[in-house]
Amino acid sequence: MKKIKIGYYYIRIFWSPLGDDCNTDKYYLNLNLNNKESICSIVENVLIPELNLFSYKIKLRIKESLKYAINYYPDEKLAGAYNKSPTFVKLPDNMNVRDFYIFVWKSIYGEESYQALEKDFYIEIPLEEIYV
Repeated sequence: MKKIKIGYYYIRIFWSPLGDDCNTDKYYLNLNLNNKESICSIVENVLIPELNLFSYKIKLRIKESLKYAINYYPDEKLAGAYNKSPTFVKLPDNMNVRDFYIFVWKSIYGEESYQALEKDFYIEIPLEEIYV
């Protein structure tokens, strides 16, 4: 069976629209992620539109990478993927980072399961191969 390609950098790409660039409304950069309505607003108005700009293949790899990360990354690595992205929106401090990822997952994918397959079904690819 062909392995599912995932990567840490796909998660960083996913969060990168929350960075301070000309495409992100400054309003969203000042939202407090301790408020679930603010998370939903960012997901709906920033993350989903940016995600939809990618090819089907990259969207699938981002999705599978998020699923894998939620299930297998330690909290420090989840936080690192978010904090090392060019984002200026701070992680919420009223929920742990895994719960934040799960909340964002559900906001995007609804009732679709975020449960990953066994680790053997995935291959984590390096940065230089993420667009191949």
